[in-house]
Amino acid sequence: MNHPISIHSNDQKQYLSVGIYSVKVLGGWGVKVKDFSIIFKKVGSDLVIKAEETNWRYQSYAFKQRAKRILILDIYESSNYTINFVNAESLKVKPSSLFIHRFLEKEISNKNLKICINC
Repeated sequence: MNHPISIHSNDQKQYLSVGIYSVKVLGGWGVKVKDFSIIFKKVGSDLVIKAEETNWRYQSYAFKQRAKRILILDIYESSNYTINFVNAESLKVKPSSLFIHRFLEKEISNKNLKICINC
């Protein structure tokens, strides 16, 4: 299980082996992705992989926080990858996904949002 990564810290390196990974946002279940995306670039190569939006946004818990899967990532070459976030400010998260709570709850500060990969 990988550690949480702030969506405002670009160029972090992480080793990923071959497989399909889930990318989850931590903190809440009411999520609006909008233009947010993540790009993975293989270190020492021109290989670039963009995480794709998923239609199956299931809710769970990770690192003792609410988590919602927002993207999937298909890695077909094991290596170290640098992680870059695109339009990080457009990701919006509220604690609950319930309709009635959406009007009463405030958004989690975008500066505090973190993701986890394959957790």
